[in-house]
This record gives sequence, structure tokens and C-alpha cells, in this order.
Amino acid sequence: MDTALGELSDPELDTLFSGKNVLGSYHRKADCFQDAMARVKTRCEESHMDEQERIQAAISMTLCELATARHYAPPMECAAFSKGQQNHPSGHAQAACVEALSRSAQFWSSYSGYLRELPQLCFAFRRWLDVGKSGA
Repeated sequence: MDTALGELSDPELDTLFSGKNVLGSYHRKADCFQDAMARVKTRCEESHMDEQERIQAAISMTLCELATARHYAPPMECAAFSKGQQNHPSGHAQAACVEALSRSAQFWSSYSGYLRELPQLCFAFRRWLDVGKSGA
């Protein structure tokens, strides 16, 4: 494994380890975050997440965060994305939820932060898998 890590540049190593730490912190959070991150990890293993999948994941993680706040209720437009919903919401439902999140600075900040982090998390997770495979 040391050989594989030695082949990475310093910026790649920084991204890899910071992404692993962030991924681990989400995994240790409540079940809602674990469920959302499990879906992200699965998609990252299979391929790159497309834009719709990143939006879906960012919405899910934002709703998990809102569920931890006692005095904030998620927008009604996001009900289709709440934990336990079996159906995959439509693109229209996704757009309506994102628009509703944009009406609150705090909700938007959470959503946009998760949306921004997802490509880095996927990159770090895939690199971590690659390093593990090459060291085996």
C-alpha cells in the first residue's frame, strides 16, 4: 500500500485523506446520514455520479441535517425526499425542492455545501478503493 500512496501527488494525497475523514465523519452520524452516504458510496463505486444523483444526495443530506434541528421544518416541497420514501422523486419534484431550499439562506447554505462536497467525496472514495486494491 505504501507503494501506491507514493505514486500520488501531494494534492491528491491531501484530497484523499481529507475526503476519507469527511466520509468517516458522515458515517458516524445518525442513521439518516449513514443511509445517504451509503447510497453515495454505492454510486461512487459503480461510476461517477451524474448531476441528478448529486442533487438527490445533497437534498437527502440537507434533510438529514434539518432533522437534527428542533426548530426547523423542511420545506413541504421536499417531502418526497424524506427518509423512508421508497419512490425515486421526479426531476420536477427535485427542482421544486431545490427551489424551496433556496428561499432560506441557512437551508441553501447546507444544500450547496453538500452539493459542492459530493464530487470530492466520490473522488476520495474511489482513490481510497484504488489504493486498497493495489496494496492487496
